[in-house]
Amino acid sequence: MFRWLTAAAALAVAFPLVLCLLVTATPAASQVEHGQAGGPSVLALGTIPPAYLTLYLHAARTCPGLPWGVLAVIGKTESDHSRSHAPGVHSGANYAGAEGPMQFEPATFTRYVIKADPAT
Repeated sequence: MFRWLTAAAALAVAFPLVLCLLVTATPAASQVEHGQAGGPSVLALGTIPPAYLTLYLHAARTCPGLPWGVLAVIGKTESDHSRSHAPGVHSGANYAGAEGPMQFEPATFTRYVIKADPAT
């Protein structure tokens, strides 16, 4: 039983980290040549909905030191970039009170919200 719990805990920690590495994988040479190093990998471009990728990239620019890939991993983990139909993703709250595609608690969101226009 202890082995199963240990394995489950290790997977719970390792999965988001591996996903983060995949999403922010080393850019192709053409991206580096065009000054886009650190941009979305081919995997990210193929798996993250374009609207959400734009939001992640824009939001990361508003918070120095927060890579867009971290936001993408949170979005993937919490709601599959808003494609999940779990409670709290599209309306209301889940069993823990979290809401929205990133599953923030309302008090946390209120404290840290920044109104930003993704078009800018």
